[in-house]
Amino acid sequence: MDSGWSVVGYALELEHGSSAVHLDLHSLLKGALDWARGKRRRGRSLLEDPRVLERLARVATHTEAAKLLSRQVLWNAIQGIGDHAAGPMAKSFSTDHYIRDAADLADLCAPDSLLRGATGAGAVEFAYRLSTATSIYGGSTEIMRSLVAEAALGMPRSRN
Repeated sequence: MDSGWSVVGYALELEHGSSAVHLDLHSLLKGALDWARGKRRRGRSLLEDPRVLERLARVATHTEAAKLLSRQVLWNAIQGIGDHAAGPMAKSFSTDHYIRDAADLADLCAPDSLLRGATGAGAVEFAYRLSTATSIYGGSTEIMRSLVAEAALGMPRSRN
């Protein structure tokens, strides 16, 4: 009795940990890689350009980190570890980087990223449009940061 919030809280933790945002990051990276493989500038593949590789590597790093953070949340749930900050941290990290990386890769792939499509620069365009909405899925980024402050840092509740 009176344990409804704990049930909802557990479900939300699982949602944050299994957040599809890391999969969205993966699709974004794949689209940009496909685009770069098919593009040539000055007779050379874009994958030979160190500036292009640097930007793609940054997104690859964020993608892997988001995946690992999400898996940690699921592992905690399986093991019965009650880390109430892990889910919000994973969700915040994934969402923040998805928004920034989608904007960066849309810039990198421009003007091709203005075209819609399922692959290549079209996938980057789709990710760019989708990314901002992910900041409210499963709880807004502001709420996630507040939960992290409370659960991990022991700060007082910041919302009414």
